[in-house]
Amino acid sequence: MDTWSLILRQLKLSIPPSTYDCWLADTTQAAEDGDTITVYARTEAQAWINHQLSSIVSRAAYQASGRRLEIIYTAPREQPKPIVLKIISFDPTQAGFTIVSNYALQFWQPLIGCGPFSLWTLIRSYARDAAAPDGKPTYVSVSALAAILSNNNRQILIGRRRGQNWQPGWIQVLEDHQVLTWRRGTKLYHWHVLGSLPLLSPAQVSQLSDNRQAAHTRFIESCDLSPAWHQLDLPSLAQKPRP
Repeated sequence: MDTWSLILRQLKLSIPPSTYDCWLADTTQAAEDGDTITVYARTEAQAWINHQLSSIVSRAAYQASGRRLEIIYTAPREQPKPIVLKIISFDPTQAGFTIVSNYALQFWQPLIGCGPFSLWTLIRSYARDAAAPDGKPTYVSVSALAAILSNNNRQILIGRRRGQNWQPGWIQVLEDHQVLTWRRGTKLYHWHVLGSLPLLSPAQVSQLSDNRQAAHTRFIESCDLSPAWHQLDLPSLAQKPRP
């Protein structure tokens, strides 16, 4: 307990409780240097204590410490205002979620490219029910997809011509890999996409980089799918969704 706290204990016995509570209760010791004590006190309290309680405080100080003390009052340091953060409780899964397998992320994505893979995932997120990706169509405009995936660049999705060459878009990439079919509706496109992506065929794996091929071989062996998988001669195990 610091010296000023001992003095306050003596003052409680010397003055009325109302006076103590009004002028002294919120004072605290700031520093002590020999026989000098610095006390934090409100500005209005400093003047009142010096004029009305000076002798009483001096006597209490001597009784508490056995010394003649000089007491200096100073304004308390300004305390920083607390920062109040309003936490908004929100569970993103309440707005729906789209499950993507680790296999699709690690092997299908490098095969078809990050862009087409993101398009497949995004179209699936618009499905109205769990069966939609493999059954009922999903309705969303190309403009809405482009706004999310390509900063409104529709050509990245639908393809574009560069001179005499045609550069396929992400939609065609998914069609070529039998992941997606679509047709144009009155206002929106009707999309049919695979809800999950199957194993890659050996022919597809051969298009991956060497390290991805090695990783895929380890995956096949860990699932006890070798040598049956190596004997597959289909270009793809994906069954194109029917419109």
